[in-house]
Amino acid sequence: MVARGLILLAASGLMWLVLANGVAAGMVLGGDDAGAARLAPDADRLSLSAQQLYFARDYAGARALAHQSLRLSPIQTRAIRVAGMAELALGHEEAGLRAMNAAALGGWRDNATQLWVMQMALYGGDNDSAMQRADALVRRATIPDQVFGAFRAMAGDAAFRRSLIARLGDQPAWRGLMFLDFRRSAPAELPGVIALIGELDRTARPVNDLELFPLVERLLELGQIGPAYDLWRARAPRAGLQPGNLAYDGGFVVALAHRGAPSVPRFEWTIDPDATGLATVELAADGSGAVLRARSDAGASATLASEALALAPGRYALTMDIAAQGARDLAGFAVAVRCPGRAAALTPDDLVLRATGGDRLRLATMIEVPTGCARQDLVIRARGGTPVGATIMIGNVAIRPAG
Repeated sequence: MVARGLILLAASGLMWLVLANGVAAGMVLGGDDAGAARLAPDADRLSLSAQQLYFARDYAGARALAHQSLRLSPIQTRAIRVAGMAELALGHEEAGLRAMNAAALGGWRDNATQLWVMQMALYGGDNDSAMQRADALVRRATIPDQVFGAFRAMAGDAAFRRSLIARLGDQPAWRGLMFLDFRRSAPAELPGVIALIGELDRTARPVNDLELFPLVERLLELGQIGPAYDLWRARAPRAGLQPGNLAYDGGFVVALAHRGAPSVPRFEWTIDPDATGLATVELAADGSGAVLRARSDAGASATLASEALALAPGRYALTMDIAAQGARDLAGFAVAVRCPGRAAALTPDDLVLRATGGDRLRLATMIEVPTGCARQDLVIRARGGTPVGATIMIGNVAIRPAG
């Protein structure tokens, strides 16, 4: 009877452990690490609970619970790291650094430990070690925001830039993510980021215009029109540059090459940003390059194509060639240059149309850029509400100073 009672007691204890661990696992998934640690206090759950206390700024409690976890498992990396961070928060620098260094030895899979080690390496000037840690973190697709944030903060340091460029030479898959993150650049970080761009241009894989899109957007957002334009212009595809033409890619050849790209710099053509399906770029029928194919219909008005300009104050002539059945076909379209934030267009409402033979028309108008309008937008729109739709082809867009 005694033996049977012991067996039943052991079975009950085992069943409790199984149930407790199952419930505790569910509590962890629900974010209740503290409850899970109380119900089934193993080293991992205790360390998670200690981490929660640290985030809640209960540094003494976090340290105590982390040490409790370490008594069960002396190699619990999270517990070592939480203990170290708690010691540092409590002002115990020597104990904190000792614990963090211990966590770093075995914590390659603990993201917070690796991020801390990366940051300490950066601040200590050990850029190559920092790059090794950063590369591992980003490749695991875990905390790229923090990693790239550290990159931006350190971009002003020439030694860091050299180390980063060396790592980029291995063609890591995260290069594009890094350029996307430049959209977050603080004003104080921009000089370092721009210096990095210039140095990358002297490598075998220079920066291209599509990679520059986030940084150009950030500069425009900050009102730095000139620097944004200069940064993009120096790296814009040569195919879009025409002598004397202040409109970029007047023949739509770069737009054709970038067709399907998710985002392009505003100084290049953005085609059908309103996703109407009414505008596409395609090869010209006569093989002379590319054209914008635009269609009008009875729907709402929409932007079919646009590009940003950086014209100095003054007077300019805007021209474009249009293939259409006649002026009537153009009734469903509008072409204008505007200064962002201003209601009035910089172009007159009445556009001059001149027949040039066959179904070809030449559209011509003037642009008056006032002082204080550092950036302009050239916009081609479908007016909407057209009883009878029409399709036109636009090419040879040009802007030149008026004589």
